[in-house]
Amino acid sequence: MKKTFFALLTCSLLAACATTGQRVDASQIRPGMTMQAVEAKFGEPQATQGNPDGTTVLQYTLSSTKMGLGAFVPFGHGPKGGFETTYLEFDQHQRFVKS
Repeated sequence: MKKTFFALLTCSLLAACATTGQRVDASQIRPGMTMQAVEAKFGEPQATQGNPDGTTVLQYTLSSTKMGLGAFVPFGHGPKGGFETTYLEFDQHQRFVKS
């Protein structure tokens, strides 16, 4: 019985955390790096915006949620989380300019 309880508790705690998206460390991207090289390194962005001047902006967002034990009891604290968004700008030749 104790093993079952602890197994269920462990599964509940593991299921209480969620992370989606991709964290991008802009210091790993050098000016002139191609858009294809950036996508190969960090994966597909959450959004891509083509601008009228021919530049392109890639958006990478990391979202995380953690639920502590307080989220499972009445009047407890709700889930905690946040998000981090990085915008990467590329010129008309798909070369990295700035973040």
